[in-house]
Amino acid sequence: MPVSIDPKDERIWQYLVDHKTPVTQEKMAKYFLISKSHANRALNFFVEKGLAEIVKVGATKFYRVKE
Repeated sequence: MPVSIDPKDERIWQYLVDHKTPVTQEKMAKYFLISKSHANRALNFFVEKGLAEIVKVGATKFYRVKE
């Protein structure tokens, strides 16, 4: 079943797909000039729907597209 992505989160998804390395929510927030909570909400939505995965390095969460 196709996943419906909110138009305001579409650019976050596109960046995640195009970016070769995993990114943090802080990097997303700084790149798009949005709040950390908005970036976190969008990234967690992608993880919940099975589109992305979390990679923990120490205490830092990195997000990347699921392969």
